[in-house]
Formats: sequence, C-alpha cells, structure tokens
Amino acid sequence: KNSLAATLYNPDSLELSTLKLRISNQLENASYPYTSKASEAKKKNNFAAAKTYCNKALKVNPWDEKAKAILKDINRMETIDELYTRGEQAYKKGDLITAYRLFKRVENEEQEYRNTRNYLETIKTKLEAKINIYYQNGVEYYEQDNFEAAIAEWDKVLLINPDHQKAQEYRERAVAKLELQKTLR
Repeated sequence: KNSLAATLYNPDSLELSTLKLRISNQLENASYPYTSKASEAKKKNNFAAAKTYCNKALKVNPWDEKAKAILKDINRMETIDELYTRGEQAYKKGDLITAYRLFKRVENEEQEYRNTRNYLETIKTKLEAKINIYYQNGVEYYEQDNFEAAIAEWDKVLLINPDHQKAQEYRERAVAKLELQKTLR
C-alpha cells in the first residue's frame, strides 16, 4: 500500500525505488524455500509435490517467476507423459497410425524422451510395408468421389513418407475437388 501511494505521489523518487527493492527481496526470500523444494521435487519427477511447493511459493509471492516457470514446465512434462502413454496404448492395440502420430508429437516436444525413438523406428518400419496399401486405398476412394476418405489415406502415406510425390499430388487434387463439392451444395 505504501509503495502504491508513493508511486502516485512521486514515481521517480529514490525512496520509492528502495522500498520496491526491499519488498521484492522480502517476497523472494519468503518464496525461495518453496521454489527450491519444488525444483528438487521436479528433478525427481515428483510433479505433485513440485506443484504443491510452487503453489505455496505463489501464495507467498504471486510474482515469483521461478515458481511460474516450474509450473509451466511441469504442465508441459505431464502433457508429454500423457501423449507417450496414449502412444503406448495405441501401439499395444495395433493402431500404428495413431501411435506414430502421438510419438511424433512427443518427439517434437521433447527429444530423447524415454523410448520414443525406438517406438518411432519400429512403427515406421511396420507402416512402410503398408504404404502402397494406403496409397491404393486413396486412389480407390478418389475414383469413387469419396475425397475425405482419400485424403485420410494419403495423409497416412505422407505421415510415413512426406516426400511421396504422387500422394502429394493426388491429395492436392482431392482437396480442391472437396472444396468444389462444398461450394456446390
């Protein structure tokens, strides 16, 4: 309150700068024990404890940037872990396309996360054996004017091999025809 009142009275005063610095230091000193414990808990992958410590730090010091950064990183890691778990589940169910997409998202967020690289290599090898099937399914759907299904099949091809020229060309045509269909409705 004193700081806000002093800011209104004379925002450039030396006393105000000193007061703000003292307040900032006191807040940092009060929240430091919690943020240091949060950092330790995060290192041990004990995210629940780390969140609790961060929340305590923010209760003491709502401007604690370190606590905010730790919370942000924990949320990111929890999201990555959830994607990884869903990827493993899809892989176990035999849904290789979904598993591949999920593991790719994990890899894009966090390089070398757990066993992601091995999953991606194994799945890609299995999917490469099916690439011609996906491509031909796309052609068949295209010839039946089922452009959405065709695009979905060519998306699988391009997921496996982004440089597959024919799938790219057919996909572009199918997207254009699908747009034309929508405008004619």
